[in-house]
Amino acid sequence: MNVYGRLEEEPTPTWTGNQENSAGGEEREEFETRQSARLPLFKILIWSTLAVLVSVVLPFVLGLISPEQAQDFYIGWAMHQGGEIYTDYFGTSGLLYYFLQYLAKGSLLFAAFNWLALVGAGIFLFRSTYDLTKEDEQSRQVLTIFYLLAGGLSFGGGYATILALPFLFYALNFVTTYLAESNHDKGFLRIGMSLALAFFLAPLVTVLYTLVLFLALLAFNIGRGYLARGFYQFLAVCLGFSLFFYPIGYYTVYKGSFGSAISQILYPVDSLKFMSNPGLLDNLLFYGLLAIGLGGLTLVFAGFFQSKPSKQYVLSIFAALALVLSLGLEIFSTEPIHGSRLAELLPFMSILLLTRIRANNAEGVSRSRRYSEAPSVWAIFLKGNVYLPIWPLLTYSWPL
Repeated sequence: MNVYGRLEEEPTPTWTGNQENSAGGEEREEFETRQSARLPLFKILIWSTLAVLVSVVLPFVLGLISPEQAQDFYIGWAMHQGGEIYTDYFGTSGLLYYFLQYLAKGSLLFAAFNWLALVGAGIFLFRSTYDLTKEDEQSRQVLTIFYLLAGGLSFGGGYATILALPFLFYALNFVTTYLAESNHDKGFLRIGMSLALAFFLAPLVTVLYTLVLFLALLAFNIGRGYLARGFYQFLAVCLGFSLFFYPIGYYTVYKGSFGSAISQILYPVDSLKFMSNPGLLDNLLFYGLLAIGLGGLTLVFAGFFQSKPSKQYVLSIFAALALVLSLGLEIFSTEPIHGSRLAELLPFMSILLLTRIRANNAEGVSRSRRYSEAPSVWAIFLKGNVYLPIWPLLTYSWPL
């Protein structure tokens, strides 16, 4: 009997060659079918294009870019006139992000980078979801929800987080593969390398995301008694991270801007005001209601209390904590209100979405019965967000 809020025992497949009953045959057939899932590449390309049109092209043409994003576009153009980021221009994002702004010269060409990032993010998110749950159809539904959230949350801003997503989800893919099959202990060097690249795009989001993955792996390895394995996984990640961090980060040392880069990247944290914040009530109402409208409260509650296998629970509980912390940073921020600032929640909402999928691999239960008992993640999302049409009105009429 499953107890709400506790871990479920993960069933061990017991397929044998001499099973004669029809239920066993059906289970074996389904198990073998699930071992490979076809990547919905066309769907990813279409959704990525639509998300970029909505989040980048439309606000750029209509002049609805957030003040912070408008400054970043200006920096991309201004660096061609002379000057260096972090010394001559103030920036809170990573070095690679401003390099891409430099390449785009502050123009609409930057949308191409966002499109590539969303394509990569969709590919690795689908693989991560399927590797963890073995649910092909629901993994596709997670993709749909992800692109809807990405197109809405990054409307006019939050592009640094979007650019970091493929590297964050690439790391997640290796983690979910390991959680699903603990004997598949590979790729941890590449986890560190991908997180280093993400750090130079969206530093603060990447640090928090890295903590989520680290704590999830730590809890999983302790629970399974894999202490030695966890130690060398940690060393491999650190080695991979340093392979990219030091060569790229040395540029700021060479230019004499390392100290300025650190202080500017930490500005969103240093500028927090918990008591004497004149915009605290507005932030609380705006970001709080927006997060609730997006289903953030439901995802956090499910992340903490929904009964699920341990391989999903170790991810969901720390992702829920990270989402609450990220939302708290926005509420206590002194920056101007803009809905795109919640794009930083997207990596953690994606983890919570994929961990809501019930891994339907229990023994002795027919396929039709299991599907009828476990609602799809898409149905859960729609049921909890029936009032989403008021989201755009809330977001862009608030300053008025």
